[in-house]
This record gives sequence, structure tokens and C-alpha cells, in this order.
Amino acid sequence: MAVLPLLADPQSYVACEWDLLTDPAGREYWLDVFRNHIDTLVRSAIASGATQEQCAIVRKNLTAYLDEIEKNPSVQGNPLDIISLDKVRTKALHDAGIHDAFRAAKERETKAALLQLPDRLKFLDSLTGTERRVELIRGIFAGNFFDMGAVSIAEQYVDDNGNTFSQALSQVRSRPWLIDHADDLDPQHHNKILMFVDNAGGDIVLGMLPLARELARNGAVVTLAANSDPALNDVTHEELVTLLDKSTGLDAVIDRLRTEQKLRTVPTGTGAPLINLAEIGSELTQSAQGTDLLILEGMGRALESNFSAKFTCETWSFAVIKDKGVARRFGGSMFDCICRLRPPFS
Repeated sequence: MAVLPLLADPQSYVACEWDLLTDPAGREYWLDVFRNHIDTLVRSAIASGATQEQCAIVRKNLTAYLDEIEKNPSVQGNPLDIISLDKVRTKALHDAGIHDAFRAAKERETKAALLQLPDRLKFLDSLTGTERRVELIRGIFAGNFFDMGAVSIAEQYVDDNGNTFSQALSQVRSRPWLIDHADDLDPQHHNKILMFVDNAGGDIVLGMLPLARELARNGAVVTLAANSDPALNDVTHEELVTLLDKSTGLDAVIDRLRTEQKLRTVPTGTGAPLINLAEIGSELTQSAQGTDLLILEGMGRALESNFSAKFTCETWSFAVIKDKGVARRFGGSMFDCICRLRPPFS
């Protein structure tokens, strides 16, 4: 695995600062979160074609893995963090022969979002200045509600009862947000942008894709980085390429930007809802060279991991808090919004 060249101090970089070996209360909290998520995991897997027998194996093995960590926290080695627990969940799925437990929900939500894309872009294009910039960010927050890893809302999406994009927009918190640097973001003066995207559905289609379109239309080359392997309802690189192909003809600007190679994609070489930027794929490392703006989206990539990471370029972070433990850790409340700007570290 390779290291992201944008890390200012790779030697001191810690992907996930919440050390569950030294925090017994935090460890207990996250073990319970993963246990409480098993029902959602199983129901989503069945909806995506897994058998009852496969799901019984997942339930048995994942429960056993989590119980063992509770008894012997060092069994997974050091560090023990949320990324470690993600890996345990993935192993339980793979041991049962389940590769993509949330495929059905991702396909349904992405299909619905693509139908709404032309109208959303038309509305954004009718706005100007600060109003347009803020509405682009609100769209990211609205899309980020589609999160099958957040127990608080995941069950709604298993049953296809989750918020529509318009409903989610109406529920985005009013400004000022918990961290609100929206007025300081400059969408016009960057040349090369690397954007780590999060979920399928409205998150990528109606949230991050319009932002990528805006930045690329202003002259930058924008590369969207997506997981190589499935993790929860995160969009994979393969799915990202497919949905961009399906968007052909829906928006002349996106079509032109793709033809001009100003809107690109790259696989991360990873497969988790959080990301360790010291363990990425070589293709991503090459794509990151020369980047002058890094964008991290989602609670996993921007808060639970990489919150204190130092980068050599300007960094924007966007997230909606959908976990009570994360809310407490960052001094906020459920569904608080994060729009954060960090200058290059020097």
C-alpha cells in the first residue's frame, strides 16, 4: 500500500485518533454500535440477494468477533479503532460469501437520484454568488443523510422509507453550522482538485457531483476518488464510473467536462467507510500529485478519521453527524453539519 503524497507529516499521521484500546468507555460504545447494526446488515444483505444461511453465518461470526474484542481488546493488535472494527465486519461478510451487502439500496437510491439530477442542476445554475455556494453545500449535507452505517437512520433506507432528497434538504440545519467556513470557500482559484466521495444515491449524484461540476467548470481538473471495494452504502469506483456513464445526456456541462478530461475518477485502493491515507492504492497516489485542493466528505473520512491530519494543500471537509458518540466527541448534536476549511500546513 502507498501513502498519500499530500500528507504534510506522514511519520506522525494517525488515521483514526479515537484509540479504543486506551478508552474503555469508547470501546464499549463502538462495540455496541456494531452489534446494534447487525440486523440492518443482515436485512440489507438479504435484499441484495444473500441467503438466510449466509446471513446466519454473518450474525454468528460477527457477534463472536465483537465478543472476543470485548474480552481481549488487544486481540486485533494495535491500533484498535473504528477502522479495525470495520475490517472485522467486512471479514464476517466475506467469510459468508457476501461481497456487497448494500447493493440493492445503493442501486435504488442512485437510480432515483439520477432522475432528479437535471432539475437540481438547473436550480443551482439559477443561483449566483454566495447563495449558489451555500446551496451546493446544503445539497452535500442533504445527500449525506443516506448512510446505511448510521443506526439512527439506516433502517428507513432498508425498507425504502428514507428521506427523499427534497425532504433531506428541508432537514438540513440552518446556519451557522457546528463548523461553518462556507463564506471562506473559494471555488474559483484551484487548478487540480482531489475529492474523496462517500455514499451512493443522492450523496454522490445530487451532492458531490454538482460540486465537482462547479469546480471543474471554473477551470480545475477534478478527480473523484471512490472506494475500490464495497463498504456499507459507499459508492465504489466501478459504480461511480457507471453512474457517470448513465448521466450522459442529462447535463451538457458534465458531458463537456468529461470529454475534456476535467472530470475524472480514481479508485482509492481501499474498502472501508473511513480511510487510512497511509494505506491507499498506487493509482490514487499518482493522481494526487500536484493537487492544490483536497476535499474529504462524510463522517467517516472527515471526522472519524483524518480530522487532525495535516496536508500540504488547502483542505475542505463536509459531513453530517449521524452518531451520538461522534456528536459528543466533537461537542455537537445529532445532525449537526460540518463545513470546514483548513489552509495548507507549513
